Amino acid sequence: MIFNKIFNTVSNVICNTNTKLISKKLILVLTVSTAILSGCDSSSPGTSSNSGSTAPVVTPIVTPVIATNTCSAPVTKIIDYGERSTTATAAIRGAFSDIALIPGTSNFPGTVFTEAGSGFTTLKYQYWDGTKYVLEIIDSGLPTYQFVKLVYLSTGRPLVFWTNNIVSSSIYMASRNSASLTSSSTWTMTAIESAVTGITARALEASVSAGDQVGLFYVNSANNSARVILCGANCDSASNYIGMGLSTNFIAASATASPANNSADIKWCNLGTGVYYPYAVYGGTVNSLITRCTQATLASCLVPANWAVPVSITDGTNATGAGQVMTKLDISSAALGTFVVAARRSVNDIRIYKQTSGDCATGPLTFAPTSALVAGTTATSANAYGSFSREANGRSHLVVNESTTGIRYANEITGLPNTGAWTSTITETTTIAGIGVTRGGMAIDSFSDQILLTYGRTNVGTPTLTTGNIVLGYMNCPLGGTGCGASTLASTASAAGYSYGNAVLDSTGQIQLLTAQFPNSISIATTSTGKPAVAVIDFSNGSATTGRLKYKIRSGNLNTDTWISNDIGTAFSPQAVALAFDGSDRPWIAYYDASILRYFLLTNSLTDGSGIWSQYQFPIGVVLPPTLPAVNNVDLVMSVSGLVRKPLMIVSNSGSATKVIRAALFDPSAETWSNNKQVDPITTNNFSKLAADFDTAGNIVLAYYDSTASAIKLTSTSDAGATWTTPAVIVAGGAAGRGVGVDVKINPTTNRPAIAYYDRDINLVRHKYCSTAIATCNNSSNWLNQGLGIVEGSAGVSGLNAGATDGLLNASLTFSIDGYPWVNYSLGAGSSTGNLLYATTSATSLNFATSSILNAGFNSVSVLPVPASPVNFGLGGWNPFAVRSLATGSLHTTYVGPGNYLYVTSCGN
Repeated sequence: MIFNKIFNTVSNVICNTNTKLISKKLILVLTVSTAILSGCDSSSPGTSSNSGSTAPVVTPIVTPVIATNTCSAPVTKIIDYGERSTTATAAIRGAFSDIALIPGTSNFPGTVFTEAGSGFTTLKYQYWDGTKYVLEIIDSGLPTYQFVKLVYLSTGRPLVFWTNNIVSSSIYMASRNSASLTSSSTWTMTAIESAVTGITARALEASVSAGDQVGLFYVNSANNSARVILCGANCDSASNYIGMGLSTNFIAASATASPANNSADIKWCNLGTGVYYPYAVYGGTVNSLITRCTQATLASCLVPANWAVPVSITDGTNATGAGQVMTKLDISSAALGTFVVAARRSVNDIRIYKQTSGDCATGPLTFAPTSALVAGTTATSANAYGSFSREANGRSHLVVNESTTGIRYANEITGLPNTGAWTSTITETTTIAGIGVTRGGMAIDSFSDQILLTYGRTNVGTPTLTTGNIVLGYMNCPLGGTGCGASTLASTASAAGYSYGNAVLDSTGQIQLLTAQFPNSISIATTSTGKPAVAVIDFSNGSATTGRLKYKIRSGNLNTDTWISNDIGTAFSPQAVALAFDGSDRPWIAYYDASILRYFLLTNSLTDGSGIWSQYQFPIGVVLPPTLPAVNNVDLVMSVSGLVRKPLMIVSNSGSATKVIRAALFDPSAETWSNNKQVDPITTNNFSKLAADFDTAGNIVLAYYDSTASAIKLTSTSDAGATWTTPAVIVAGGAAGRGVGVDVKINPTTNRPAIAYYDRDINLVRHKYCSTAIATCNNSSNWLNQGLGIVEGSAGVSGLNAGATDGLLNASLTFSIDGYPWVNYSLGAGSSTGNLLYATTSATSLNFATSSILNAGFNSVSVLPVPASPVNFGLGGWNPFAVRSLATGSLHTTYVGPGNYLYVTSCGN
C-alpha cells in the first residue's frame, strides 16, 4: 500500500544527547541512529578538514619514477543529503511537479519536481523501488525548470520534459539511460525546441501512446498559438523529436490560444489498428478548444493544415469562456474510445464535458447537452492548475489548486453517462505558490486503490512539519468504512470514511550555504587501515549559526561499502571543522562554535563514532565574530613521537581587536593542554583558511591565508609545537584572492612541504613546493614552481564566488604513492561545465597535464548551457577536500556536488 511507501522515505539521523560536566572535560553520551540514505547505499554524512589522519603523501621529486597518477575505477557516492529544517530555507521545493506510475511494476510511483535555490534551479526525480524512495538529480544549472511533465515508455524508462523561459525560451527533455529500479542511472538533458525564435513556451503537456509514441503540446504565449512536438519511434532519444518549425506554424487555422494557459492537454486516440491519433485541448482566446490530427503517418501531424479546425468546448449552454488557464482531456484506451474534458469556466466554476456523437477518429467533436458541475468549487478553484484522469470503469477524478491556500480533490461517484454526481473536498489547507508559478500532478493507483498527488508547499501544513517541500498526497475510502462504496475510488469525495494524508517526499537539505560561506567546513582523513572518514557541517537550516556537526566513516575498505553516520549534538553553531585519527584510530575533531565564540576538541571512544564523545575547550578566551571574508578557523594534526600520536590543534581569531593564530598540544592521558603558543606575531591582519599537515618524523607544517594582505604564510614545528619557525610570506600578495583555498601537504618521499592555491582574480590555480628541509621553508626564496607553477590556466576558476564566499574554494593537494602532486579544484562559474577537476604531473613532464574530470556538472550535457555555480547547484563539485591512504594507496575526495549534497569519490579500493 502507498501508506507504507510514503513513510519509507529518506531517513534522518536523530541524536539525543545527555551531558554532564566532569572536571575540565565535557562528556557527551550520544544515542546515535545510523541511517542508510535512499538511493546511495550510505548514511547521513559527517565531514572533516584537509588534514590527513596518516602521514600524507608526496610533492615533486627531482628524479621522478614512472607512475600512473590517474583515478582508477572511481566510485562516487552521496554520503549526505543534508537534513532540511522546519524553517523555510531557500524557497519552495516542488513548485512544479508531476507524478506517474511505472509500467511493469505494482503501480510504483515516480515523481519529478523542481528545487529552488535562487529560482527553480534543480530538477529531481524520485521513484519507489519496492522498499524505499530513491532520489536522483536530473539536471542543475538552468535558471528555470517550469511546467515539468513525467511520462514512461512501456519499457519503464522515464522521460521528463519542461520549459525554460528565462535564457532561451526552450523546451527541454531529459532521458534516463535505464529503466532499472535497482541500480543508479544517469540522465541526458537536451533542448528539443530551442532554435525557433519568438517562442515563450508554457502549459507544456506530454503523453505516450500505447505504441510508445510521445506527443508534446505547448502554448506559445508570444503569438497566442498552440504547437506540438512529436516522436514516432525510439522516443528515449532526443534526436527523434521533431517540432513544427517556424513560430508561425501552429495547430490552428489562426492564433487562438490564450497566453494565460497553465494546464492544457494532449492525449492519444486508439484507432484499433495500431494507429494512434493525437488530440489536444487548450484555453482559447474566445473559448476552450479541442482539435485532433487524424493522420496515419505521425509526421504529417507536424503540418498545421492536417489538424482539424479547433472546436469550442460547450454543451450548448455552458461554454467555457475566454482566457481559460485549465483545460484537461481524458480519452479511454479502448479502440475508438470516448473522451471527456474538464475545464474551468470564466464564471468561476469547473465543468465536465462528455462526448456524445462521433468517435475519436471520425465525425464532429460534440459534447453532451448537459455538462456536469463539480460541486463545491469556488471562484479560485483551478485558477493555477488542474490534473484530470479516469479509472478503467470510466469514473473521473480531478485535483486542482484552491487559490494559494489549499488542494482540492473532486470525483464522480457513478461514472458515465451520469453528469451530475460530482463532489469535492479540500484535502489540505496549506500555502502553495501563485498562478503561473506552480503546478502539481495526479495518478490513479488501482493496485492500492488510491489517488496519488504531488504538489509543493511554501509553508507548514498538517500533518507534516517540514516547510517549503514537495508533498505526496494520497486518499482512499477503505471498504467497509462509513460512506464508502463498493470501490474505494467510487466513494463520495466527502464521505465520512474517506481518508486523506500526505508525506514529504524529499526531506533533504543543502549541505553548504550559498552565501556567508566558511572555509574548512569539510574535513577528510583515513584510519590506519585505509577507511575514509569525513567530518562535515550541515547548513541545511539555511543559517550560518545553525549548522549541525556530523561525523561519517565508511564501514569497510571497499568503495561499495556503506557509510556510518553520527550527529554530534554538542556543537551548537559550528563554522569550521577538522578531523584526524590517533594511533588507536580514535577520531579527533576540532571545531569553532560561533554561538559561544570558543574552540573545541572532540574525541570518541570508538573509531566509528558510536561510543562516547568527550569534549575539551581549547585554551583561549572568548573571541569575537569576524566579518567575512575574515573567519575564525581551525585545523588539526597529529604530533608524532615514536608510536604515540597526540592532537595538536591550531586556531585563528580574526574577530577580536587583537588577531591571533595559536596552537596547543593536547595530552589525552592527562587531559591537559601544553605548548600553548601564539604562532603569528602580527595582531592586526585578518586570517582566513588554515591548512596543516604532519609526517611520522614529528614534523608539522602550517600554511594559512592572510586575507588582509592577500598572501600565504607558512610556519613549522618539529617539537610538538613547543617552538615554531618565524612565519614568513611564501606567496606575496598581489591581486585580491591570491592564496584563497590554500592547502599544504608534506611529500613523504622528499619530506618537504608543498602548497596548492587559487590565484583567484587572475584565473589561476597554482602549485609550489619547498626545495629545502622543512626548517628553512619559511623563506620564500626556497619555494619553487612545479613546472610552470600553473595547475589551471584557463578562464573560469575565479568566477566561482567572490569576497565573502571565498570559503567555497579549495585547491586540495595530495600526492601519489611515488610522489607526484595531485590537485583537485572546482572550475567555477566562468565555465559552462562547472566540473570538479584534477590535474597531475608525470615522469615525462613536471608541468601539470591537461586536467581530467573527477565529477561532472549536471548541466555539462545540456544544449545551450548556462554558467554553473553553487547558487544553481550546477557544479560537479566545489569545496573539495582529499586524502590519500598510505595503507592502501586509495585517493578519497569529499566535496559538495549537484543538489548541494555531500559526495565522496574514491579512486581504487
